[in-house]
Amino acid sequence: MLVNFRFSFLLIFYFIMLSCQTEEVDLHVEEQADEMFNEVLPEEYFKASVDGEVLLITNENVKSADERAVGAEIYEWQDIQGNKFNALRIWAKRKGKSKDLQTLGGFIDKYFGTGVYQTGTNSNWNYCHYLDYGISWYSDVYRGEEFKGEIEIITDSGDLVEGIMNYKGFNANDPSKFKEIIVEFRVFYEE
Repeated sequence: MLVNFRFSFLLIFYFIMLSCQTEEVDLHVEEQADEMFNEVLPEEYFKASVDGEVLLITNENVKSADERAVGAEIYEWQDIQGNKFNALRIWAKRKGKSKDLQTLGGFIDKYFGTGVYQTGTNSNWNYCHYLDYGISWYSDVYRGEEFKGEIEIITDSGDLVEGIMNYKGFNANDPSKFKEIIVEFRVFYEE
């Protein structure tokens, strides 16, 4: 009987310890998720991960009210047959004393609103780019199929465009080098 009592006691003690550890792990995971989702970003931004290094560009650090560090524009263009299309250009730039030190951006040649647009393909002129202190990184199928990318437009309200760019950019000076680039953006259209 004493053996049954000890076994029961050990079993209850084990379940109590197990449940305490589960709560601690669950709380830790929930705290990490809260930190990720509670990150306060400005109204307009480009937030990039370039080979795991985070880069944030906003309009908060510009010196002039007329100057913008991030933005978007839609313009109309016409092909050789006379067909008219809208093109979307999204951009971010971090300036130095006399020139742009870092720029990020994307271009969609035939823009129709929300959706996923492939970049670096033979069938369109869409592309993504990253300029880092004079070195250019592009998505371009001419350097190989692995350099295809995509621009996903999640929201387009007519005033604001939000989305994600995801691509592998090759170095314009040395195509054997590349960077994995993921960009989250939220910007207003130019007026």
